[in-house]
Amino acid sequence: MSLRAVPLAPLASRIRDVAAAIDELGAAAGAASMEPLEAIADLLRFERAFSYSVALVDGRSRIDAARALRAEGFIDRFDAFLAGAPRTFGGYDPARPEPSQRNRAVTVNELGAVATNSVLTRELYPRLGILGVPQLRLLVCQGPTLIGWVGGWRADEFSAREALALESLVPSLRRRLRVEAWSGRGGLQLEALRVALDAIGAPAFLTRIDGTPVDGNVRARQLLEGERVATRERLIRAVAGREPSVQASPIVAPGVPKHFLVVLPPDASDAAARVGAAATRWSLTPRQAEVLALVVRGEANKTIAATLGCSVRTVEVHVTALFEKAQCDSRAELGARFWQTPR
Repeated sequence: MSLRAVPLAPLASRIRDVAAAIDELGAAAGAASMEPLEAIADLLRFERAFSYSVALVDGRSRIDAARALRAEGFIDRFDAFLAGAPRTFGGYDPARPEPSQRNRAVTVNELGAVATNSVLTRELYPRLGILGVPQLRLLVCQGPTLIGWVGGWRADEFSAREALALESLVPSLRRRLRVEAWSGRGGLQLEALRVALDAIGAPAFLTRIDGTPVDGNVRARQLLEGERVATRERLIRAVAGREPSVQASPIVAPGVPKHFLVVLPPDASDAAARVGAAATRWSLTPRQAEVLALVVRGEANKTIAATLGCSVRTVEVHVTALFEKAQCDSRAELGARFWQTPR
């Protein structure tokens, strides 16, 4: 009987339960959820399990996302190994796996020389204590593209039925891995938004369509703490188009209600007072104080150079000096420290 013709029963009901559990996780489980891997490990009696996706960086593979079950240090060692390994480290092309390996659960024995002669097997497996240990693995693909590697190890050999059991989970795993990729990107995009808000020198808010603030930079949060009612009223007028001095930019994305990025003009007298206080506190030269006043307004180095009549390189020198004196590493952090400086 062909290996692929072995019936799945009595695993069938357990496979359905695992597939249903993976599908029910949804986006709320987040990108780092261990539940799919734990469910598969229980189903197939993996003693150690691993799942990962890779990205190509300068022609080499690097970990994009990974989870390890009962395999302490596996991820760090694997990532260190990939830094110096060839792109086809594991006997397959991570950019476009061979058709015979896509969505097919296989053991090391089935792979034969492709696996035993791979750099991964020769160099990393001995360090992890899994060289020669029976392995079952699956390359989950969407068309020709690899979405993720899923597999595990245990002391006894895997049966043909177990290989088919893992393979039958491909549709659920494909859906889950896509959710993980997008939820991970969502977290990255949220962090990028916060960095961008903090880079704005003026108070900047992300609001709902009615002007309710959802997030904001340091200066925005300070305004809400000190002048909550007045600030809320100003945001409401801004998104309604009734505050000409305020910049309110609509943000529209598929499947998300309309939001606004609202940037309030900084109070000139407040900023000037804080520049003086910061100059004294940080022992700034008069020129550094002038540069600081423009940096916290969100001006670029080129604009600052034109305003002060000097070169961009000179501005860069002054900005570096400001970072050192204010003990910070970025414009966002400098702006945060500036607005926290007592007047």
